[in-house]
Amino acid sequence: MIGTLSPENLFAGIARDAPPVVLDVCIDADFTNDPRLIPTARRLAHDRVADADLPRDRPIAVVCQKGKKLSMGAAALLCDAGYQAAVLEGGNEGWDRAGLPRIPVAVCPANRRWATAHGDARDTTLCAWMIRRFFDIEAHLMIVSPVDLPNVASLFQAAPFGPTEGGFAALRTKLMLDQPLFDRFATAIRATPWIFGTAADPTELDTATLAATFPLLDRAYTWAVDQTEGAAA
Repeated sequence: MIGTLSPENLFAGIARDAPPVVLDVCIDADFTNDPRLIPTARRLAHDRVADADLPRDRPIAVVCQKGKKLSMGAAALLCDAGYQAAVLEGGNEGWDRAGLPRIPVAVCPANRRWATAHGDARDTTLCAWMIRRFFDIEAHLMIVSPVDLPNVASLFQAAPFGPTEGGFAALRTKLMLDQPLFDRFATAIRATPWIFGTAADPTELDTATLAATFPLLDRAYTWAVDQTEGAAA
């Protein structure tokens, strides 16, 4: 029997080091009418899932519009191929009813490239964390000089992010991650400025430094999740 996953449980699994793989198998007509995705989700045709090269060390959550025949069939194909797959209860519609965020595809680069400039290390790190945790765990992050950023973003078709684009607050708005959970996360970050100590010199900021800071931000995010769940209880 194919297992199911509640929207709340799936959302709790996102923004972790090894999050579930989220596959959106909605038909094109449904996606055209509502071109948004659950954080980290990738689009894949429902009858081609077993042909895809997917990680075998992470669980897979399959999403369609209502959590019925498309996702059930796709999950069955994946289980037959040896994957650990489950269906999102209620699909995208159930996710929306739970008040959870979905990201507009139009604001995200198809080539997975994001570009930023050396500058405010705190804001850049927060933005990079949000991109990797809520948009694309394998996003390509390019850090260049401020004078080169416009040309690099244009030549490489990368989405600019960071202080020059309004910083963390603007990225939250752009990705429609405006739930109270993220307000609590921002509060936790303001209370722990030492998190960014390793990235204090903006000229030395690189992707390795960003990645080293992510586990500390994960802890702050876990605290925010716990506080949100406690407030709802």
